[in-house]
Amino acid sequence: MTLIRLGHSPDPDDAFMFYALAKDLIPTGDFEFEHLLRDIETLNRWAMEGRLEVSAISVHAYATASTRARCSCCRRTSTTRHAVHREASAW
Repeated sequence: MTLIRLGHSPDPDDAFMFYALAKDLIPTGDFEFEHLLRDIETLNRWAMEGRLEVSAISVHAYATASTRARCSCCRRTSTTRHAVHREASAW
């Protein structure tokens, strides 16, 4: 099994984005997911450090994190956050 750590906030919009994975409602094959609920500032900092494989971050943080991560624009809200993932070669 390959562990993928998902960082997201406990806000309802982030919870909705990751609900199916958290409740094992979709097949994940050889991947195991660990959900880490943190405030967006912590997730922004962790993204800068490359601590998680996938994380929600703010648009402001993406400008810095984009040098070593890719954006998966999962949704758009008034606060506009993005999920980012590290380059596969970093795993």
